[in-house]
Amino acid sequence: MPSDSAIRALCDGRFDAVVIVLGHPSVLIRDALDNCALTLVNVGGAAIRTLVASKPYYRPVTISASMYPSVGEVRTFGVAATLLTSTAIDRDEA
Repeated sequence: MPSDSAIRALCDGRFDAVVIVLGHPSVLIRDALDNCALTLVNVGGAAIRTLVASKPYYRPVTISASMYPSVGEVRTFGVAATLLTSTAIDRDEA
């Protein structure tokens, strides 16, 4: 399901929670926080530490309080990003 549809379903009460992978700050998240009764939650504990330790593509992440002032700092996990480009692009241009 696209992120905007999942957030709409959350705002409409059709979902209790959603997990979305995106970069921060996000206009999508900011708009949802401004227009719906939502918050971001800290995700952690032993289960998350085990997940992050066992899957090399996950990383602990802290979303700065400056990104969404109404929420404050949020500790969670995310994925590392990789930039790919055409071989037609010079290394210095990338």
